[in-house]
Amino acid sequence: MAVPERLPIQCPAGGARTPPMLSSVRAPHATKRSATSGSFGPSLLTGFLLISGNRQAAHADARAELDYEVNVRSYRTLRDVEVLLDELNARIDALARVR
Repeated sequence: MAVPERLPIQCPAGGARTPPMLSSVRAPHATKRSATSGSFGPSLLTGFLLISGNRQAAHADARAELDYEVNVRSYRTLRDVEVLLDELNARIDALARVR
């Protein structure tokens, strides 16, 4: 069967457009679909989205845990520095009283 040429036709607005291909010219497998083939793609996409969401949540949890550890270490360091400053201040006051 010969494929018909696609000739431009006139649109009502005056511009030329190419007519759509005739259904008899299409490949036979292009028009046949099973009932389940349409839902496989969205199901697959949904699975990928859920997996990526779980990965992002796990990454956010790990990041929050590391932030907490940094905050605890910073607090402990500042507490130690405050203790040292209090000791130095006490020594300076003791030296000032002696003189």
